[in-house]
Amino acid sequence: MTVSADKASEGVPNDPMRDEYTYWCFISYSHSDDQWAKWIHRAIETYRVPRHLWGRPSAFGPLPRRLFPVFRDREELPCATDLGAKLHNVLRGSRNLLVICSARAAVSRWVNEEIRTFKSWKREERVFAIIVDGEPNATDNPDCGQLECFPAALRYRLADDGEISGEPTAIIAADARPGKDGKSAALLKLLSGVLGVPFDDLKQRERARLRWKRIRMAALGVPIMGAGQGHTASSVLQAPDAKREDRLDAARMLSAVFQDRPAIEDSGEKLGWRSHDGDVDTIAVTSLWMSIGYATLLQHGNLLTDDEMQDAREQFFYVQEVLETYRHESGGWNMFPRQKDPALHSVYSSALALLALLETRRAGLPWNGSIETRDKLLTATAHWLCGKHDMPLGNMPG
Repeated sequence: MTVSADKASEGVPNDPMRDEYTYWCFISYSHSDDQWAKWIHRAIETYRVPRHLWGRPSAFGPLPRRLFPVFRDREELPCATDLGAKLHNVLRGSRNLLVICSARAAVSRWVNEEIRTFKSWKREERVFAIIVDGEPNATDNPDCGQLECFPAALRYRLADDGEISGEPTAIIAADARPGKDGKSAALLKLLSGVLGVPFDDLKQRERARLRWKRIRMAALGVPIMGAGQGHTASSVLQAPDAKREDRLDAARMLSAVFQDRPAIEDSGEKLGWRSHDGDVDTIAVTSLWMSIGYATLLQHGNLLTDDEMQDAREQFFYVQEVLETYRHESGGWNMFPRQKDPALHSVYSSALALLALLETRRAGLPWNGSIETRDKLLTATAHWLCGKHDMPLGNMPG
């Protein structure tokens, strides 16, 4: 059975040739579908495998961070009776075969031959299909008025002699046509098959990535549509006549992380706003603004779905943990992590911390799991700032 998408998550035994492969995928397509091939080629080679999947056992050894390289031939095949030694070797050295199914591919001699050759090596379970036009199995229903999209070598099993038999095989294909899976979901289904992981794992990760991308765009200054010129996110949230969608956009803007968290974590890079042991260059400002944004967002929880509300709460409490590396028991807050000298406390960081604590109290939320801790921190921070205000200003920062 030729499978793609969800069925691939069942996994396959280790391939004895796993150490001899060069390419993750061989894209088989009619050259009339060149634009589709270019898109799939680029999308797969630039796809970042979710971090939690790195190193997971697969038929080809531990899963990598990227599926690179992918083969897509750019020239028409020579007029010959077979694929030619070079292309034959490339096909042999590819872990997976991706077939772009269309009315053109269905009648392409070379697409059919590539599928037949790949399946003749007992690798039928590593053939994945994506439909871009035409109709599956249309030749079985001539009255449908549609053109077949599946090549014969994909539709039928191979006989013992390696030739195409008349025995049909089940095909579960990703479908990029309008009104079907669509391009994005179809691509994820192909990736699910190639990686051998459940489709939902990749789908949930993609939703999170897109959500954080929208938030990041808001943080980079995308206007709040319909809110009018001169309206800040804070003023929109407080305006009694503001539209619901404007309030939601403003709240998300204030809660923006300023960085694409899933993308950073997936690439293995450290979070620029979170202090790590030994760091001297991370500063408190980003984390403090994040805490202010999340507290403001959570004051307007009626604008969020239950899942969004839960996610915002989890992120808010996580940022509070991060901020512990900038706080001092004296009530002052530092610009840099783990500073113990009270002379190094920052008026600017402490003022932002006071605002974060005030917004947290306004939202009725705890700080590090405790209302009492929140109020003690608020009082200590206010007292420290008042003490600084009463001192000669000198060259005080902030």
